[in-house]
Amino acid sequence: MPKIDVMLAKKYAKAYLVPEPEKKDLQQSKKRMGELTLMVKKLSSVKSFFENQSIPVKIKKEVVGKIFPHHNQTPAFKLIELLISKHQADILDSVVEEADNLMHKLEGLQTAVITCAFDMDKKTLEKIRSFIEEKTGKKTEIKTDKNPDILGGFQIKVEDKFMDASISGKLNELKKSLTN
Repeated sequence: MPKIDVMLAKKYAKAYLVPEPEKKDLQQSKKRMGELTLMVKKLSSVKSFFENQSIPVKIKKEVVGKIFPHHNQTPAFKLIELLISKHQADILDSVVEEADNLMHKLEGLQTAVITCAFDMDKKTLEKIRSFIEEKTGKKTEIKTDKNPDILGGFQIKVEDKFMDASISGKLNELKKSLTN
């Protein structure tokens, strides 16, 4: 996704989740996050319809109104309509992802994405989570991603930090040292 779309998604997520920053109402933010997540999930099966630039905005808004007839006054509905009006429905998933990241920050959580070639067992994931929490001093949620291209080992991304303990990473390091 282009950097500008990520920036836009972050701005929409922040405006949606924390409409009154001085209040920092965590319960209200959680409620809004749940509402938005459910609505976007429901729209995922017709995503291409809303991203199609040749379909008029008016028709898209009517369809959203029919999908969510009892939610047309909710903040999530209004955000979806706004994105449709601005021809930015394609960043809706990113808005949810950025809102989720922001929600974690509001709750004092951080997310660690662990990428490995194969599924890791729960015990290993728990050890990694404990290690990360010990090093950062923050509660950590673990998300996993499978990528056979790393061959073995794992990669960890926590916020802006990245650790590569994969076989492909070690091979790349070796290749660099041999070519220098």
